[in-house]
Amino acid sequence: MPMFEKAVLIGCGLIGGSLALALKQSHCVKHLTAVELNPQSCQLALSRAVVDHVADSLQDAVQDADLIVLATPVREMAATLEVLAELPLRPGCLITDVGSTKREICAEARRLLPASVVFIGGHPMAGSERSGVEAATSRLFQGSVYVLTPFADSDPDVFAKWKWAVERIGAQVMVLDPNLHDEVVAAISHVPHIIAAQLVEQVAKLSLESESGALYARLAAGGFRDVTRIASGNPLIWRDIVLSNRDVIRDLLQGWQQSIHHFLGMLEQEAGPEIENFFSKAAEFRDGMK
Repeated sequence: MPMFEKAVLIGCGLIGGSLALALKQSHCVKHLTAVELNPQSCQLALSRAVVDHVADSLQDAVQDADLIVLATPVREMAATLEVLAELPLRPGCLITDVGSTKREICAEARRLLPASVVFIGGHPMAGSERSGVEAATSRLFQGSVYVLTPFADSDPDVFAKWKWAVERIGAQVMVLDPNLHDEVVAAISHVPHIIAAQLVEQVAKLSLESESGALYARLAAGGFRDVTRIASGNPLIWRDIVLSNRDVIRDLLQGWQQSIHHFLGMLEQEAGPEIENFFSKAAEFRDGMK
């Protein structure tokens, strides 16, 4: 499969930077240009050889590009698509994204982009509690699932080429409908992140209000740290993620509230067998995911 001649990375963070490194090191792209609202991030990406060149403008960056990767916070992507739609893009150019939600960006791409280019939504199911291009690594996607959400009429040759590239960086491609993707990922990623952040917030409040406040941090061991690790994620990124999937997340959180109320009832009734069964079912399902 021939490599992409000129790739453009819009957004130089952890995921975008890691994807750039992986594509370069696996010889999927010949030349990689970056453009970013934050010049410092781009210069850091350049100094670390994440990209080959930093463009002064989006218009300069995308000239003759056959691959454009959107790696900004998800709620900035639609505005970027609006700008791209007005530029003279190379016919057959592939535009893809790495956002954690797919319904909004796919709908906007369908509405805004000309038929001469191809949009394929993407979500690499990989990440880290660290953020920024300084945390980028070409190994981030190895062994992970990489979701693609092409349109029914997406060019099959362009799709095959991007699938080839994704597999070259060590990921396993899974094709999903954007709506189904957002429903599932809300349950396994978005809501857990909210719960982790709320748990940290609760402990932080207790540590401030208690005379023994310092003990909370000192005694926080593996369990607390494992459960709350994801709460260290980039707040801007997560703000946009939850807002772009707010209806699904709202429904799941309402179900979570009902589960909490049910558990409180078991505590009040000292329902030992029911509580044991609750933990047993959770352990059985979790062990089956390994």
